Amino acid sequence: MLELPCLVGLSLTQRPGGPSAVECDLTGGLSGKLSFIVDLGSIASNLNKIVPAALPIPVPGHSLMSGADSYSLQALRGTAEFTAADVSGRSFMGRFVDAEMVFSRAGTADVVCHSRNTLYSGAPGNFL
Repeated sequence: MLELPCLVGLSLTQRPGGPSAVECDLTGGLSGKLSFIVDLGSIASNLNKIVPAALPIPVPGHSLMSGADSYSLQALRGTAEFTAADVSGRSFMGRFVDAEMVFSRAGTADVVCHSRNTLYSGAPGNFL
């Protein structure tokens, strides 16, 4: 599960509404961060639409911890719907309509997590 709100970093292109990294702390017996990139300008222009193109881009190498085991995020696919976006305030509200996250660890089978109709939100963070 994600601890909400996730934190939205400064624009990677140094222009408001550009792509920004998002970091979400994990809860529910898991530790680590789920990180991905969102384009706030694209989100703002596609509010209240189910759009696969607006689904966040995963940042490989960020891990999910379960006990002593560590997994790296390899893929994040599916659809999302955003209901609010504040481009200059670096925040958003939305939900994963139907998403799949694929985590891997050397020497083991991939772990696939499904998220259906799951709310998530972002608020300003102090990082790039």
